[in-house]
Parts: sequence; C-alpha cells; structure tokens
Amino acid sequence: MWLAASSLYLAILSFTDTWFFLHIALTLGADRLLLGLAGAAWSAVFALSNVLLGGVVEAGRNRLGAVTSSALLCLATLAIVWSGGTLNAVVAYSLLHAAATSLGRMAATVTLLEYLSSDAWGRYNFLSNAATMGVRGALLVLAYYGCLSGI
Repeated sequence: MWLAASSLYLAILSFTDTWFFLHIALTLGADRLLLGLAGAAWSAVFALSNVLLGGVVEAGRNRLGAVTSSALLCLATLAIVWSGGTLNAVVAYSLLHAAATSLGRMAATVTLLEYLSSDAWGRYNFLSNAATMGVRGALLVLAYYGCLSGI
C-alpha cells in the first residue's frame, strides 16, 4: 500500500513542478531571465533541503518528512495560485515546492529502503519509478485535454 501511495505522491510532485513552472511562464507571463532564476533557485533550495532536512528523514522520521512535504506542497499551490504577481509565485515555487519535493523524495526513498529486504530494492524501485512516471504521464494528458483546468 505504501508503495502505491508514495508513487502517487511522487507523481503529483513531479506534475506540479511542470504545472507551476508553466503557470508562471504562460499565465503570469514571466520573462526568460526570471524563469532561469526560478529554476536555479529551485535547484539550490532542493539541494540545501536535502542537506539540512535529510537527517530528519534518515533518523527514522519518514512520516514527519512526508507530512511536512505535503503541507509545503499545499502551501506552494495556494501561494502560486493566489500569488497576485509573478515574483511572489516564483518565490513560492522556488522555496516551498523545492523543499516539498526534496522531503517527499527522501521520505519515499528511505521508506523503500527501510521496509524492504535488500534483495527486493531493485524490483520495488523499478515498480515505484514506473508507477510514478505512469501517473505523471496520465496527469499531463489530463491537463492537456483540459480535465484539470479547475486546479
């Protein structure tokens, strides 16, 4: 059950990354420089979050990492949708979404490593990645056809 839930959540994180970036670029009209800065800031916050918050998840607090990631994703979504401007949306994307993605990935990976025997890691990692990409692809197709336009 946790494999399906973590795969779904990782797919949502990946989908929202694409959706947020496109929303900032196309709906809010950010220029190329701001989009480049947003991508760079996102990467920096992602790496910094891994370093600073990795110990929490590695200490066995996977659920705390997952819950914090979910809360950050909710805050990022609200902040970007209600941003009122491009700069506010870029800051929310770069800070909140990057930290949510970092924590979510760490929580899912550590859970995978802790709850499975080492013999099964490869198989479950493959299944998790395949499920994540499948759900992400389905979400992108639904978004393309306007089925998620109310989001």
